[in-house]
Amino acid sequence: MFKNFLVVLTILIVVAGGIGYSYFSDEQWHERRLFTQSLESFGHHQQTLTASFIKDGQIPAYSKTLALNYTAANNAQLAIDLQISTANNQVILRFGQGESQLAEQTILLEPVVKQLDDTSQQVLWKCLNGTVLLKYRPKACRLGEAILISSN
Repeated sequence: MFKNFLVVLTILIVVAGGIGYSYFSDEQWHERRLFTQSLESFGHHQQTLTASFIKDGQIPAYSKTLALNYTAANNAQLAIDLQISTANNQVILRFGQGESQLAEQTILLEPVVKQLDDTSQQVLWKCLNGTVLLKYRPKACRLGEAILISSN
């Protein structure tokens, strides 16, 4: 009985390890993580933009370049620039040159105001447009839904 239990346990561990390895070594997983990291980085710089959009319905001129460090599919530690700028009432996230599939690609963020109650609002962002392939975007972005980008 105990021997059968050990055999079954060993098989389950091997299967779980194989699934984990295939998931984390998947190149798309690393690119999706970099996409999410770019949204999180933008989140730390969005307060002025969102306050202005809620007040005036306009996104002010803005430009900033950040360096994002990420782990590639081969576990190499790499960096890529992320330029945040605004135009036509949208935020443009543009990746710089690099080894990522996201290199020299863009994400266009379109603001949408959501009324929370009588006195407060928040800005959500649609992230469907831009040149980054849909397979690297979160599900909500692929579906054209507006997402909350946290500033924490």
